[in-house]
Amino acid sequence: MVASRAARLFNIEEAREAVRQQELYILEKKEGRAKALKKDKKIVIAAVIVCFLAAFGYIFSEAVISDLGHQVVTLKEEINTVQNQNDRLGLEINQLQNMARIEEYAKLNLAMIYPEQSNTTYMPIAVAELTNETTPPSANNEKSGLTVTVKDNLFVNGFLASVTDLFDRYFNKEALAAVK
Repeated sequence: MVASRAARLFNIEEAREAVRQQELYILEKKEGRAKALKKDKKIVIAAVIVCFLAAFGYIFSEAVISDLGHQVVTLKEEINTVQNQNDRLGLEINQLQNMARIEEYAKLNLAMIYPEQSNTTYMPIAVAELTNETTPPSANNEKSGLTVTVKDNLFVNGFLASVTDLFDRYFNKEALAAVK
């Protein structure tokens, strides 16, 4: 009996050991699954983040493309406006450069007329005295009608002085009376 009881106890112990081994195997399997789930969970979270960033990038790029398209349309409208203005100004320039229009404007607004013998005055221009120079004026200068004055090695064109004198005579009534 003792032997049978010992054998029963041994069988019970073996059965308990087998149950413990099976439970240990099940626990290890659950831990493996838990680790796998944690790994899978991290992969899923990373995939969701990547998808979110991709969607955000796509939406942002579409917004930028839309904004650039609007800018292109605005710039094309501005180019058309400037080209139309340029064409209009070109036509206006052509109209203003028309010689007949310029002649008409000169006659009507500026009281200009073509030169004729009766309205032309000739004025002799004499050679001015040369200072700081010992040579007399040449015959070529006298024939050309140019007056050149040298003062402190600075050449002054006497033509301007002659033109000023002409305007003084023309606009000064006393000078006109003295000439007649």
